[in-house]
Amino acid sequence: MTTLPTTSSIRLPRSGGPGGQVLAMPSTAIGPVAAQGQEPLLSPADMWRLLRRSWPLIVTMVLASAAVGVGLYWWQLRTNPRYQAEGLVVVRPQFRVDPRTQMAQSVGEDVFDLRVELRTQTQMLLQSSLWADVLEKNPRVRESKWFKSFEDEVQGKVANNQDATASPAVLAKEDLTNNFRVSPVTDTKLLRVTMDTKDPVDGQTIIQAIVGEHITNQQKATSDRANADLARAREWKFRYERDWQSAKDALNAAAAKLSGGEGAVGGRFGAREMEMSHLMSEHVRLKIQLGDAQAQLDAIEQSLAKGEDSPQVEALVRNDQSVARLQYEVETRDADYERNKDTMGNVKALKELESSRDRAREKLANIEGRLRATYRDQLLSQQRGIVQGLKSRDEALIADLDRLRAELGQVSSDVAEYYSRKDEADSYKVLAREMEERVQALSAATRDQRVGVTWNSMPTIPETRSSPRLAVYLPAALAIGLALSLGIAFLREVLDTTVRSPRDIARVGPINVLGMIADESDDPQLAGVPLHAVIGQAPHSVMAEQIRQVRTRLQHAASLDTTRTIVVTSPGPGDGKSMVACNLAAGLALNGRRILLVDANFRRPELHKLFGVSNELGFANVLDSVSNLESAVQKTSTPNLELLTTGPKAANPTELLESQLFSDFIDRALEEYDHVIFDAGPLLVVSEAVALAPRVDGVITVVRARVNSRGMLSRVRDTLKQIKAEHLGVVLNGVQTWGGGYYGRTIKTYYAYQNAD
Repeated sequence: MTTLPTTSSIRLPRSGGPGGQVLAMPSTAIGPVAAQGQEPLLSPADMWRLLRRSWPLIVTMVLASAAVGVGLYWWQLRTNPRYQAEGLVVVRPQFRVDPRTQMAQSVGEDVFDLRVELRTQTQMLLQSSLWADVLEKNPRVRESKWFKSFEDEVQGKVANNQDATASPAVLAKEDLTNNFRVSPVTDTKLLRVTMDTKDPVDGQTIIQAIVGEHITNQQKATSDRANADLARAREWKFRYERDWQSAKDALNAAAAKLSGGEGAVGGRFGAREMEMSHLMSEHVRLKIQLGDAQAQLDAIEQSLAKGEDSPQVEALVRNDQSVARLQYEVETRDADYERNKDTMGNVKALKELESSRDRAREKLANIEGRLRATYRDQLLSQQRGIVQGLKSRDEALIADLDRLRAELGQVSSDVAEYYSRKDEADSYKVLAREMEERVQALSAATRDQRVGVTWNSMPTIPETRSSPRLAVYLPAALAIGLALSLGIAFLREVLDTTVRSPRDIARVGPINVLGMIADESDDPQLAGVPLHAVIGQAPHSVMAEQIRQVRTRLQHAASLDTTRTIVVTSPGPGDGKSMVACNLAAGLALNGRRILLVDANFRRPELHKLFGVSNELGFANVLDSVSNLESAVQKTSTPNLELLTTGPKAANPTELLESQLFSDFIDRALEEYDHVIFDAGPLLVVSEAVALAPRVDGVITVVRARVNSRGMLSRVRDTLKQIKAEHLGVVLNGVQTWGGGYYGRTIKTYYAYQNAD
């Protein structure tokens, strides 16, 4: 042809009846193979199928993980066995024995104080300074295999010219941080102290050294405080005894100055003398109070100079409402952290708990520090005010005494001095005796004083390993292997976008599934049978039965009385559309309908090869002249089925299919045949299929399982929708039996049912 044919419009619907043609309307899906819209990515049935299909991978991964876990266990057993030594320390409130009552007086026995003491002792045992003292001074620790391993590590780095800035002591403290643990035993006064080491003896040695050093430090601190109290008491006892002796000497001198001694004084000065006596007594009392107040002020100033806080300051800080509230918050966050640190899998959440706990502790420490400074200043100012007030009162009394002495004259002065010295001597005598009793009490208390931390049970050499343990490594390895295998299986399933089942077609959208056709390799009756003639030469095979099911479902999807021209296409080459077209045409022919099978794939004609006929005259000739139809049609071995090959390759096949010549061919063919089935080229590859689809009554898409992707099927659906073609449905071809699938059982059930007696 030298000119392009006139383009025809898209074929419009006709009324039904003989020779009439009506485009099939979209129909509802029939049976369970119909797509029902979007469904979950993996249903429970899909998961079970996936597990059944992937069981070799799962078993292999689990066994491999178990082998790795056992190997890692044996490697750890040979290179890094760990032994955990354990000791128990009892924390008791400190107490002293009162020598007067012989009764123990406890300090802080309530539960709240005990909990605070347990936490305090825990932190003191975990102090880096305590560890440094033990590592530096304890010869047993420095001679242990544990410490020598760090020395060997440092020497090895030096020998290899590596960075060896860290000393053995630093490395040892890092190991203690990781493996030395102190934790309170719930609802007891006990602390559990543990240490993990490679050598079982080293753990016992380290625990004994650290706890022993801590107990020694506690004893020394307690003894120092007691000795300081005793030294201050003895100092004041010495002062009072010295003042008493001075007062007695002064009393003897005053008595000598008075003629006749004490008896001569009576009644001589009357009221003045009584007033003098009263003032002298008040003066002595104030001096005693001033001495006590000055002693307390000296004690406070000495404590502050040493960096210690007096018990009054500690009591004020402890009773402060803000401290109590923050202490409760710290305890709550500590409890949350201790409760979740071994069970929480979320590392980020655990770090947030630890950070919150540390912030609460820091806030408590800051507030306690500020309160201590405030109360320390208040106490010091208050005590200084008391001393200054007593001094002022004493100075006022002295002024009054001076006035009386001036009035009474020398005699009155001598008498007053006598009585003053007498009262002063008596007062100092009483104070000296009281201080003597206090010194004796403090001496007894120092002897009987007990430290608040003692051994409950000394650590012993562990007889069994704490790690590695096969009971931990093997289950962990099995769990990891199972998780990895399931992850790989599900990831492979999710990433696989090929069409494998009607469920995959349903994910694309509402598309009718006309049927599934088994792969020829899974059908035992197809050996040696040409695939295009399965329904005729192997009528009892699974594939033939499935083609008949496609034919039946096609009748429900579109009325075959009005849907008379059908195009069979596919997304790409090699999907089996020619096989489906041939067998569908043969199936309709065997059903009593006259069928014309047309090879419309001008790019790669196949039907003349499959049927073994000539391709000299065919569809191209008929499109050139409809009168060539009778001479171009060829008979086949299937009754009611005739074949129209492509004929000579046309230079412009797309234009021919879009021309009025094609519409004339349709009208002429439907006068003699019930149905015209076109075997077209791939819809996404060649334009002839796109030109042909809107000009027929319906389009059947053949999709090869595990080859075509859901994306390709989606493009086919969208293309047919854009060109307003009637999509009758999808035939899923080449469905293979595979592990965990139901298709293999379907084939076995079919043949078992068919061959039953």
